[in-house]
Amino acid sequence: MSHRLFWIHEDALSLDHPALASRRAGDSICFVWDDHHLEAMEYGFQRLVFIYETLSEMGIDVLRGSTVAVLADEARRIDASEIVVPATVNPALLSMISALRKDFKVDAVADRPFVTLDRKPSLRRFFAYWKTARPHLMRPG
Repeated sequence: MSHRLFWIHEDALSLDHPALASRRAGDSICFVWDDHHLEAMEYGFQRLVFIYETLSEMGIDVLRGSTVAVLADEARRIDASEIVVPATVNPALLSMISALRKDFKVDAVADRPFVTLDRKPSLRRFFAYWKTARPHLMRPG
């Protein structure tokens, strides 16, 4: 049976994500703490603390370095036949997924949407997203 590498990123910090539903013995799960990526995303200190604390509670391996290089090395180390990752709309993460697809089979698994919006939201700041999403979430059932 071949092993798979499950890559968790900051857009899906949950062990309940459908991407992890097919995990089995021998599979590995990790997050890559990529200083350059996190700086490029312009995450504030509180967001970084949230990510770190969430990862600590999840109890998964946190690897450090350039995301694509670290994941490629880890996949080769465990002889992974596939990298499984939660789907994302984040262009930086999509670029990393695309780079990984050059050398590996990568399965990006979608989650059930948090909310269905009438238009594409601004994902730059949470408050702008929340102003768009909140009315859809607070509608009577």
